[in-house]
Amino acid sequence: MQTVAFVKEQQERWLKFDKGELSIFEALQILVDLGETPFQMATAVRAVRPEAPDWFHLVALIHDLGKMMALPQLAGKDVLEEWAVLGDSFPVGCAPSGVMLPDNKKNLDHKHPLYGTDNGIYLSGCGISNLMMSWGKDEYIYHMLKFNQCTLPVEAFNLLRLQSFSQWHEKGAYRQFEAPGDAETLKWVKEFNEIRNSGVKHVASESHEAYYANLLKKYNIDGKLKW
Repeated sequence: MQTVAFVKEQQERWLKFDKGELSIFEALQILVDLGETPFQMATAVRAVRPEAPDWFHLVALIHDLGKMMALPQLAGKDVLEEWAVLGDSFPVGCAPSGVMLPDNKKNLDHKHPLYGTDNGIYLSGCGISNLMMSWGKDEYIYHMLKFNQCTLPVEAFNLLRLQSFSQWHEKGAYRQFEAPGDAETLKWVKEFNEIRNSGVKHVASESHEAYYANLLKKYNIDGKLKW
């Protein structure tokens, strides 16, 4: 269950980045071998929004790499179950805003004297990016890239981290925590998900792979990374 205690436990477990070293392309190949289509998604985003900042294209390529936590190729026997990797994300440490997610209805934190209140451990206007989010693939890839000194802009990091926070970007929930700058994040998250959900598909080519290789170098994540 995605509680404050569970999230802190996973942070302690995964944010040591002691699982091994892989390049971005090596991690992507693992996903491809399992039937994932990261290059297809990335080239679709690039085709629909060629004029977008290049970091937007790169996020489309790497946004799902947190799935590695559920794969023995990275975690060995220490793999996480899918419920702790995939699915919508939401803040822990406060009561649900809007429609409660089905998997969250038995969450004991909602009966906690602090965690069960509307604002919980947060202040109104604290900023969406300052919320403690449920653990999953988005949190992991966000922190992993930060740890490896990736130089993506803050907009890209926010997009990676909040891409699955659908209660916020689709339903308008948790708005009491918004701060100046969150409107810009919301714009990119909405646009990214519109393209992802549109069904637009494009086949990657070698030229596309060279394009992303140059972006990985530009943003300082072209070598072996600690996972």
